[in-house]
Amino acid sequence: MSWIQISIGDIGKVITGNTPPKSNPEFYGNDYKFIKPTDMEIGQRYTPITEDYYSELAYKKYINSLIPPLSTCVVTIGSIGKKLL
Repeated sequence: MSWIQISIGDIGKVITGNTPPKSNPEFYGNDYKFIKPTDMEIGQRYTPITEDYYSELAYKKYINSLIPPLSTCVVTIGSIGKKLL
């Protein structure tokens, strides 16, 4: 068997997150989960609880950065390659 090299984008859509500024508290609320690297644990398959949640305002502003349910998440900042979900 031989291996072929492909780009990650060839097997799915790549979405890079955006963190709303904490200086605008209107972006935060209880409406939509906001997954951060600190919410993900090595060996944990799902992230049922998150520290922060988006408000409806942030949802609308950052709609292109939202991750669909049951997506695979990879932490690329701070602990490269150690946290996969």
